[in-house]
This record gives sequence, structure tokens and C-alpha cells, in this order.
Amino acid sequence: MDHIIQDEEEYDLARTEASKILEIAEIPGHIKDKIMKTLIGVIENTEDYDVKNYAISAMVNFVEYSQIRTVAKNLVLNIDEDIDIRYNTFDVIKKTSDIDERNEILKKLLNDTDFQKSARTVLSF
Repeated sequence: MDHIIQDEEEYDLARTEASKILEIAEIPGHIKDKIMKTLIGVIENTEDYDVKNYAISAMVNFVEYSQIRTVAKNLVLNIDEDIDIRYNTFDVIKKTSDIDERNEILKKLLNDTDFQKSARTVLSF
């Protein structure tokens, strides 16, 4: 599955569909690490907007990895990043089980006009 997502020669539809599967699939531990690294590589390197966006959505299934949380934090806090990318990343941040880490990011977003309301809502729960 991860080879499809990272293959720039593959059809975009195949790459986005593979990411959709990764978002909800039960992934065996022995391959989850490799797939997580592939997702990060795709997010950081692909020029394809849709592929990047769907790979970000798939990160929700990998939030237990600190590397994923770091990528998510950097994307959501980057005001120069596309707003849809940031909102998809915000959904990943909301799913982070480390409440202190999640709240630290949300508190920073209180100063961001695009995310003030959403961050305040999540922080109030």
C-alpha cells in the first residue's frame, strides 16, 4: 500500500484511495512504522495537492508516533500553508491522545484568526 502512495508515476486517484484506506484500516504493527515514514515522506515531498491532503488525513491513524505529531504541528501552525491542508491537520491534532501536547498546539492557535474559534471549542471540552 505504501508503495502506491509514494509512487509519483501512479495515478493520483490510486494514491488518494490508498490514503483513504490507511486512514481507517487496522494496520499490523510490524508494517505500521514503515507506512508512517512513507506518509511523512509523501506529505513533505509531493507536489500533488490532493495526494498531500489525503496523506494528511491518513495521519489520524498514526497519531501515536511523535514524528507524525511533529509534522502535524508544523503544518497546522504554518500560516503560509494552504487552509485546507491546515484544517485536515487540525483534525489530526484533535485526535492526539497526549492532551498536554494537543492543548499546547491549540493554545497557539488561539492567536490564529483562522483557528481561534475551533481551537477554543476543542479546548473547552
